[in-house]
Amino acid sequence: MAKECSFDGCERVHESRGLCKSHAQQQREGRSLKPIHTKTSSKEVFFWERVEKSSGCWNWTGKKTTHGYGQMKHGGTVRAAHRYSWELAHGELDENLSIDHLCHNPPCVNPDHLRAVSHRSNMENRISSHSNSKSGVRGVMWDAEKKNWRARVASDGKKINVGRFSSLEEANAAALEVRAKLFEVTD
Repeated sequence: MAKECSFDGCERVHESRGLCKSHAQQQREGRSLKPIHTKTSSKEVFFWERVEKSSGCWNWTGKKTTHGYGQMKHGGTVRAAHRYSWELAHGELDENLSIDHLCHNPPCVNPDHLRAVSHRSNMENRISSHSNSKSGVRGVMWDAEKKNWRARVASDGKKINVGRFSSLEEANAAALEVRAKLFEVTD
């Protein structure tokens, strides 16, 4: 008789290190071992099996996009896990709306950390600068020729020059102030 998986309650055949193929995969990926869903389990059961709840963010432990957002594939469809979580808590979401993470933590699916906003608002609420930024501050760059910090804000496809500043902190504060006036939603 074949050995069973050592994960409590799993009756699948042991394959590697005392675990079935699915639990061994979870372990290799560094995830917490969780029960394996069957093809008949509901989308909601599938979802909760991949959520690690805490007092703050509820992190998605399943598949993620290259940007770290949770991704659910169930019943032949692929969905954003944070969008599904919001819909579980609030009902169906208008397809023209996006889900914004108030916590700025891509794998978080805690509905208290999510809000429905326009795509524009979601893009405006980015917290960080672009990955190639030399200042590390959104909308602020060093002007080597003029030897000062330049702040700019982009809105509706236009770049707005906020001004030039002697310190990075001043430039950042000025950019934040202009964003607060221009953008639909700011934190």
